[in-house]
Amino acid sequence: MRTIFLDTEYLSLSKKFSAFKFLIKYKNILYPEIIQIGAYKFENIFTKNRAKKLNLYLKIQQFLPKRISKLTGINQNLLNQKGRLFKDNIHLLLKFLKGSDIIFVNGEDLKLIKLNMTFNKIKSFNKKFYFINLRNLTGNIDTKKLLKFHDIKNIKLHNALNDCLILSKFLKKFININGQNKFLNIIKKNKKIIKF
Repeated sequence: MRTIFLDTEYLSLSKKFSAFKFLIKYKNILYPEIIQIGAYKFENIFTKNRAKKLNLYLKIQQFLPKRISKLTGINQNLLNQKGRLFKDNIHLLLKFLKGSDIIFVNGEDLKLIKLNMTFNKIKSFNKKFYFINLRNLTGNIDTKKLLKFHDIKNIKLHNALNDCLILSKFLKKFININGQNKFLNIIKKNKKIIKF
């Protein structure tokens, strides 16, 4: 089963107001523009094959808050040098994804991408994808605790690509504990469709 782990880093007023409902509520004060999209793709989550990676930085239309820069390690110089416009990155992301993939996210990252499509006046591509929000299965996943649990060192949190690595290790551990068949049944019952 081809599996993708996807994560985003984005602008928010504060940690307290970083949940999706607050991003919507306060978007007129600070729009939750995405500054990084990371993704890990496994051709078969049940084997030890290596992942293909996608790491995208995005140019933004607003000022990058110091809090976000300190949290993520992403500064304006990095966005200027490596960032692309959202309209270019969304094409790269959709090329990376396939309709039969199962996308795993830890929150509302896919809704946030759709919100950024609206902000950047990008029309629908008429593509649909299956996804599972891991929080609906396990509750809120604390990536800092997962680092200690998997004995992962020297890795920065709040980097979209690093967070994808941590989530992939979490899910593989979940599969080892529950077994492949139970995992596949969970996927079948909980997967949803999102359209871009």
